[in-house]
Amino acid sequence: MSGLPEIDFDFDFDYEALEAVLRSCLARAFTSLQLDFPDERFYNFTLFISSGMRTVSIAANSEACLDATVREYREQDPKYAAVDFDATKALFRYEFLSFCFFARGHDMRAYDAMLEKAYALLAEFGEKAHEVEDYLLERLDDDDDAADEYIWPLYEALSDIFERVMKGLDDDKVFELNSQRGEVTLLMQDGDIEADAYTVAQLNPDNVYRRFLKDLELAGAARRQIDGS
Repeated sequence: MSGLPEIDFDFDFDYEALEAVLRSCLARAFTSLQLDFPDERFYNFTLFISSGMRTVSIAANSEACLDATVREYREQDPKYAAVDFDATKALFRYEFLSFCFFARGHDMRAYDAMLEKAYALLAEFGEKAHEVEDYLLERLDDDDDAADEYIWPLYEALSDIFERVMKGLDDDKVFELNSQRGEVTLLMQDGDIEADAYTVAQLNPDNVYRRFLKDLELAGAARRQIDGS
């Protein structure tokens, strides 16, 4: 915040309470998903974070669902049928909007209901952050960019909590009920369509991260072939 005036403001929010609630709720939701679909070979588990960090959801995909998605696209669009099946799988493997256990084919409301306590705390965070933002804008003559510099550390602390929670669940082997850890990639998505390599590196063992990078290379090659470039 170099060059900006010092502005004192109170932000009375219990980050520790949020972290504890998130960990408890997400453990239940991710565990329930795996128990409800014991025959699925899940290859990822994702924490989806909404715009503004107001809500979170869980998401996942399985090899069987990925195969079904690829077959559907190849049947409906000749450009996908023109490339190798496995290459097309790589193209869709980490495209979040194609994940069956969130956006396609399965009702996730039961798992969202398990996150209601977390929603309440995130809503409280959002309301208090909005109040602080209004106060800062008043002090800074409605300079949005300057206000963001004061506000960003509040959201950064929230992002750090999301990452710690996912790592904590991993330490507790929550993601290994039906799969070996090396078969599973943990993701955090903030609305982007595709997975972010930096986040994958933070959340996963090195062998999983290296496989993810290889998948990205295959996806890039498939995309270039499909686009004819």
